[in-house]
Amino acid sequence: MSDTVYISFCQDIQKKPVDSLISNCNFALKTYSPKNIHILFASGGGHIGLAFSLFSFLRSLPINLITHGVANIDSCGVNVFLAGKERYATANATFMLHQATKKYTQDVSLTISQMHLDLAMLINDQKSVIKNIADNTLLSEEDAGNIINTGRSITSAQAKDMGIISEIKDFTLEMNSPFLQI
Repeated sequence: MSDTVYISFCQDIQKKPVDSLISNCNFALKTYSPKNIHILFASGGGHIGLAFSLFSFLRSLPINLITHGVANIDSCGVNVFLAGKERYATANATFMLHQATKKYTQDVSLTISQMHLDLAMLINDQKSVIKNIADNTLLSEEDAGNIINTGRSITSAQAKDMGIISEIKDFTLEMNSPFLQI
């Protein structure tokens, strides 16, 4: 048994890395019965649906979850990062927010109704991101929306002022604590 387990997640928000993080959290809970899980976190963003699923899973864990940003935390990676009950970042970490996007393959043909559906999904995704940010930081929905609509890279100092993190500090490991890597 260990009071603290560390997990490194420096990945995009895609199915395999998300599944690996969930598996590692479950492994840590069963094997070590920790009071705290620290996630060393960096992400270039990815799939918004997976980000919200991972956020919900991490929030459901019966432990104190600490997320620690160590590099770029971009796009929907910010939503996952916000799952931490305690949130920290190194001085060089950044947080990038922008409007919701939809990727298409090269040869896609869409009807007008399909385009409308895609637009409705993008608008709903963006509203969900804005609400999640407002619910878990010091930002209002209006302020979060303005940042997302203009697109912005946020420094650790700015993230602290906005309540994305509570403190700027280096990531340190406790001696003899388990460390899992995705």
